[in-house]
Amino acid sequence: MVMERGLEYSQIVENLAQNHVSGFIQIGASPDEMRFSRDFAHREHPFDVWYTIGAHPGEAHEIDPAIGIQYARENKTDDKFVAVGEIGLDYHYGAETAERQKEVFIQYLQLAKELKRPVCIHTREAAIDTAQILDQYNPGYGILIHCFTGNLTEMQMFLKLGAYISFSGIVTFKSAAELREAALHCPLDKMLIETDAPYLAPVPHRGKVCEPAFVADTLSFLANLKSIDRVTLASATYHNTLQLYKILR
Repeated sequence: MVMERGLEYSQIVENLAQNHVSGFIQIGASPDEMRFSRDFAHREHPFDVWYTIGAHPGEAHEIDPAIGIQYARENKTDDKFVAVGEIGLDYHYGAETAERQKEVFIQYLQLAKELKRPVCIHTREAAIDTAQILDQYNPGYGILIHCFTGNLTEMQMFLKLGAYISFSGIVTFKSAAELREAALHCPLDKMLIETDAPYLAPVPHRGKVCEPAFVADTLSFLANLKSIDRVTLASATYHNTLQLYKILR
């Protein structure tokens, strides 16, 4: 079996085991991705897989949100379906579609409330609008700011909404000084770590296809940044993940 971008499934499994990663969440943010994610989560693996259903804001003007909404409702009793996402706003590439993005974002937040699921939020150069909409339409079942790329002020704004903050390999990049400041001050009980595979491989893997096992490198970097033991950070982020997604293990 060959995974996305030519990564061999057997190698992914081996690397996960070597880095003590026992499970991950597969994001389904388009019609094709959500179907793949559900099917993949229900196959037999030597690790646990859960999945999300959502609509990436960069495609809000192209894809009918009713597709994902209906698919989420069809799978509402599936324990593997743990969150609505990723959803949100992206003004870096799609500022001209901002109003449509907001409409779709709100529809999915209302869906999350209906299905009693947490939300996985994509926000890029849209922190204020994202926070305002979350404040007004918070489903009440948990918020994750996925692949956070903002600064300390923006993080504090999301923390006031009760959100968890997830850091990816970007935090290891030399250009990410403001993001590192935010990570340094992020409370342990609100921090998650992710890969955003197959993108954003952390140092020392920059330039490579990112894979789930690389989460261990970002974990080590953040532990060093926060001057805490690696096991302490791993334990905290593991617990936070289970709590946010209501995963029983």
